[in-house]
Amino acid sequence: MTNQEIAWELLEISQYLELKGEDSFKVIAFKKAAQTITKLSTQIIEMPPHKLIELNGIGSSISNVIREIVADGTAQILEQLKKEIPPGLVEMLAIPNLGAASINIICKKLGVTTIEQLEDAVKNKKVRRLPRMGSKTELAILRGIKMLKENMQQVPIGIAKLLSEELIRDFKAIPYIEKVHLVGQLRRGEEMVDAVELVVATDDPQIIFNILRKHPQVKNIIDIDSLVFTFSTKIGVIVKIIAVPVMNFGGYIHALTGSAEYLDAVAKIASKKELDIYDLSAYDCAAEKSLYQMLEMDYIEPELRDSVEIVELALAKQLPQLISRKDIKGDLHCHSSWSDGVADIDEMIDSAKKLGYEYLAITDHSKSLVIAGGLSEKKLLTQIERINELSANKDDFTVLKGIEVDILKDGRLDYDDQLLAEMDVVIASVHTNFQLPKAEMTERVTQAMKNKHVNILAHPTGRILGRREGFELDMEKVMEVALATNTILEINSSPDRLDLNHHYAKKAADMGIKLSINTDCHDPARFTDIEYGVTVAKKARLAKESIINTYSVKRLKEEILCRPY
Repeated sequence: MTNQEIAWELLEISQYLELKGEDSFKVIAFKKAAQTITKLSTQIIEMPPHKLIELNGIGSSISNVIREIVADGTAQILEQLKKEIPPGLVEMLAIPNLGAASINIICKKLGVTTIEQLEDAVKNKKVRRLPRMGSKTELAILRGIKMLKENMQQVPIGIAKLLSEELIRDFKAIPYIEKVHLVGQLRRGEEMVDAVELVVATDDPQIIFNILRKHPQVKNIIDIDSLVFTFSTKIGVIVKIIAVPVMNFGGYIHALTGSAEYLDAVAKIASKKELDIYDLSAYDCAAEKSLYQMLEMDYIEPELRDSVEIVELALAKQLPQLISRKDIKGDLHCHSSWSDGVADIDEMIDSAKKLGYEYLAITDHSKSLVIAGGLSEKKLLTQIERINELSANKDDFTVLKGIEVDILKDGRLDYDDQLLAEMDVVIASVHTNFQLPKAEMTERVTQAMKNKHVNILAHPTGRILGRREGFELDMEKVMEVALATNTILEINSSPDRLDLNHHYAKKAADMGIKLSINTDCHDPARFTDIEYGVTVAKKARLAKESIINTYSVKRLKEEILCRPY
C-alpha cells in the first residue's frame, strides 16, 4: 500500500468525523497526518513501526490507525463511522464545493439528512440563511443534485477543472508517476467538456491503475486496457487516465489536446519535415514546446488549439499577444454581506489585496431583487458612507462605490439617476422576467444601456451553464448600442456563467467595444474564478488593451467610468 492510498483513508476518516460534528482538532489532526504522509520520500510500509510516531503531526492514536490501514487495508474507526453517519450525508459529499463542514451545518440547522431534503431546503431558500452560505451555494447544490440524478453527457468547466486539480495533486504524490498533465477539451478551456482527460508518464501503467482503483473519486470503472483507465466519479464525471512513456510525454499531451482540425493542420506542416506527429514513438519529444521548435512555429497556447487559422498565424510568427491572469488589476463586480454575499466589505478588500489587485468595486444588488437582499436607497447610502471611510484609510488600494442595478421589465433601472450619480461603477443586469420575446428583451436591455450612469452590462445573455439557456436577445443590436454608448460588456468569470462566451467576446473586441472580466463573486474565496474569465478572453484572442480592468485605477476613472458619449 502506497503512502497516497494511506492518505486517502485518513482523509476519508476526517470527512466522516466532520460530518458527525466531531471536535475540530480531531478532524484537523487526521488531515495533517494525511498531508505529512503524502509528502514523505520514504514509503510507510518500508519504515520501522517506531519511526511512524516520530513524524510531524502523527501521535500514538493516529499511528495505530495507520498501522491498521497498512495491515488490513482499512481502519476500524472508519468502518464504525460509516455505520453511524446517515447515507444521505455521505452522498452529499459528491456535490462540488459542498464540504463536510457545510453538510454538518445544514444537517444540524435544518434537520436535513437526505438529498431530497437538501433539494427541498435549497428550493425554499433556507440554505442561504446559514453561516458562510449564500445564493451561489444554493446554485451549486442544485447543479450538483442534478448531476447526481441525471447522467449528464457534458459538465461545466468549473466542475471539471476542480476535479482535475484534485486528481493531479494526488497523482503527483504517487511514486510510480513521473509526470502528469491535463489534456483534451478541458485544457483547451472549453466551457462544457465530455470528460476530464489526464496523461501520466510511467513505466508501469498496471501498478498505477491498480492504485487508482482505490481513489476516493472512483465510483464505477468503465474500462481498463493496457494504456487507458476510464472511470466515472461520484458526481458522474467521466475521467480518462492515459499512461504514456516518459520520453514521448510532450508529444502525447500535444496530440491529445488540440481539436482534430487543428491537429490535421499541424500534421501537414510536420509531414514536410518528414515527421508524423501521430507516431509518438518516432521522435523524442519530452517537452511539448520542443515540437513547435522542430516545426519552426510559435508556441500555441492550449486555449487556441482549435482551428487551422491559428496554425497559419503561428507558422507566420503572427500570433496575438494574449491577456494573462497577471494583467488583471482589479475586480469590478462582487457582492458582500450587505446583500447576498457571505463576507463583509473589509474581508472582500483584504482578499482582493492578497491577489495583488489595485482596486475593487463593491457592487451589491439593488432593491427590487429582494430575494438576494437587495439594498434599499437608505441602505445603499449607508454603504456609500462606509466605503468612503474605508477608501480614506487605504492609500495603497482603491475601493470603488458600485451597484448591480436591476434592469426592470420595461427597461427602467431600479434606482433614480440622482442616486446612481453617487456611484463610481454602475453595473446593469437582468435577473427577472427571462421569458420576454426577443424584440422586447432587446429593447429592455438597450434602453438601460443608454442611461448615462450605466458603465457595464453584466452577464449579458443571462445563461447558466448546464442549467439555463440564455434569454432571447439580439446581440448584434446590443453590441451596436454598446459601441455607440461606450457601455462595457462583461465577461462574467463565474464558471456557472462564462457570459459573454468567447465568440461574442471576440466579435465585441473586433468592433472596438471594451470588455471587463469580473468574477461576480459572493465569497472572497471565489475571486480566483477570474481565471475562467481570462480563459474566455484567451480563446477570444483578446489583448489586454480590450479589457478595462487591466488599466490602472487612474486610467479607469479618466477614460471609462466617466462614460462620455
